[in-house]
Amino acid sequence: GLLLLFEGGRWVWPGIRENFQRRVALPLPKGQEMNVTLKTLTLDPLSFTIEDFFDKASAERMIQLAKPKLRPAEILTQDSQKENAEDLGVEVRTCWETWLSPADGPDLENVAQRSAAL
Repeated sequence: GLLLLFEGGRWVWPGIRENFQRRVALPLPKGQEMNVTLKTLTLDPLSFTIEDFFDKASAERMIQLAKPKLRPAEILTQDSQKENAEDLGVEVRTCWETWLSPADGPDLENVAQRSAAL
């Protein structure tokens, strides 16, 4: 078995080791639970995958809500990096982002509750 004891501060699941997996029970409304698998991808930076967090239908609905709201993300770089990239005619890393509110739909409210529980 494994005992984890923490006092104060912000809770973060410990990584243990790469590829370490643990089952986590998340509370749902009406006293129900759902189980997800938390798998450690990397220790530095600490990152995880969460299997069974939501189903394919919920994911598709969230994607449809997000698509019309996507916009280029602002990427912060040091001035020297930006100048060097512009001089070389190279585009600095880009990505797209959006924010969805739990009020945008029941799927998002459920994701917000599960995220908080996790």
